[in-house]
Order: sequence, then C-alpha cells, then structure tokens
Amino acid sequence: MTSGDLGNALAEAEEEVANIATALGENTLSLFFRLEKRDGTPKDQLSSIKKFLEELQHKREERMKEFCDIQSQIIQLHEALRCSVVDEQIVDDKNLTTKRLRELKLVLQGLQRDKKRNPIFVPVYLSVYDLHPINGSIYWLGLGLYHSGIQAVHGIKYEFGGHDSPSTGIFKGKPRECPGLMFRKSILIVRTDLGPHEVHKFMEELSKRYMRTSYNLIIKNCNYFCNDVSLRLT
Repeated sequence: MTSGDLGNALAEAEEEVANIATALGENTLSLFFRLEKRDGTPKDQLSSIKKFLEELQHKREERMKEFCDIQSQIIQLHEALRCSVVDEQIVDDKNLTTKRLRELKLVLQGLQRDKKRNPIFVPVYLSVYDLHPINGSIYWLGLGLYHSGIQAVHGIKYEFGGHDSPSTGIFKGKPRECPGLMFRKSILIVRTDLGPHEVHKFMEELSKRYMRTSYNLIIKNCNYFCNDVSLRLT
C-alpha cells in the first residue's frame, strides 16, 4: 500500500469513526486522537484507528439492537391500541444516543400503561370443516368427522397437522378455506387483547411444541391444538 493509499484509508476510517461517535453521542473521538494518533507511522495509526473503529461498530450494533427491540414493542402496542406510529418514534441510525434511548423507553412505558387501562379485545373463532361427506347425514345427531383451526386471529387462520418431516405442524391460511375440505361453520370461542405481532410471536413460540411428528390422531390432533391455543390466548 502506497503512502497515498494509506492516507486515503486513514481519512476514510477517521470519517467513519466520527460518524459512529456522533450517532452514539460519544465523546471518545478527541480522546482517541490525543492518545493514539499522535505517535507512530501512518501504518501504525491506521492499525490503531481500525481497532478503535471495530469497538465503536460493535457498540453501535448492540445499541441498535436495543433501539429495534423498543421500536418493535412500540409498534405492537400501537397496533393493539389502534393508533399510528409517529415519526418521532421511528429509529434513526444517525441518532443512537442514550438520551434518545431514554426518550423511546418513556414512550414505551406510556403505551404499556395505556394498554393496561384500555385493553382492546378481538374475537377468536373456531373454524370447523367436514372431513367426510357422511357428516351431512349424521351432523344433526351430534356426530361427525371434523377438522378445526383457529380462525380470524387478526385475519389469519392457524391450524395443526402431522407429517413425517421434523418441522412445525402449525401452518397459516385464509379463514374459512381449507384445501379438500368443506367449511361447516365458525364458533366464537374467546376474545384476546393480543396484537398481531404478539399473536405471531406467540405462535412462533408454540410451534416448538407442535412439531409435525408429534401429531397424534387421538391425543394430539387439530382439535387439541385449537383448545390449547384458545386457553392460552385469553
């Protein structure tokens, strides 16, 4: 690397350090140049600033994770409370200061209090399908062969089925639709105050308990799944 290349690389590293330090609200930049950059060859200076830059980049990544986690919770609560996220609550990667982080935490705490005071509940239905045409004759006797799913949880239907592959048996679909089966009826079973993101996260966690290979026609079938989900959503 020529002296010109070293100079350019050093200038680019200095600029990135300055940008990250500004975004984090850190006062480490002048300290670094005072203690580290004064001595040594350009190559030594570049090596030192790269190490310092890596530390700042790691710190920015960790700070960004904090911001994104809080923003995700804010968005979920806004959806649950039926209100819009304003620009002031959107994460800006150029402003990752601890002051800004405290401001968003206060917003989150306020929304959490609002949800506790004014919970909004949405209906959850059991979607029932005929597994066999014979149901048309024996339905009125209280008998039949049926498949079921949790319907209209924020416009999404969740079902459970079995297969030999070792993946989750929970799958999503459109309400009142199931390939190869005839829709019978919907039954209101519970109401939940969980928002769309909360329901999605809940199903992701539940998916580990409902692997395709764990399906059992008698003791762990689609109806067992629907009953379990309805109890957990309340």
